[in-house]
Amino acid sequence: MKHFSRALLTFSALFLFAGCETTPSDVPTFTNSVAETSTGESSPYEGKVIPGGVEIYELGTKITTLKSELPNVEDWKFVSGGSQVVIKSRAAHGPAAVQLYDVAGGVLKEKVMAFEIKDGKPEWAASYAE
Repeated sequence: MKHFSRALLTFSALFLFAGCETTPSDVPTFTNSVAETSTGESSPYEGKVIPGGVEIYELGTKITTLKSELPNVEDWKFVSGGSQVVIKSRAAHGPAAVQLYDVAGGVLKEKVMAFEIKDGKPEWAASYAE
């Protein structure tokens, strides 16, 4: 019985580890890129949503982190030929904030609350009106 238990334990451990797949933590998993950008325009950059913002990469190297106004990024996209990023974020409850960033340098250009977007203005935020 002792040998059976040891064999069962060994088999169980092998079974558990056989399905495991590891990915290095320093390799970003992109959520929006040149090939996958469906909500925005094409861009030479790639992006990854992180808690409280979006990291922007060029050729796999992080070039800037764009901080969202509120903690949860709901959506984001490249605009202006890929030179700018629009981020829509929200807290657990309440209204959403929409921000416009320049990718170069990560400079915040404008921000507006989603409920303030009226009649397609500002144009860069129109698709995020509530």
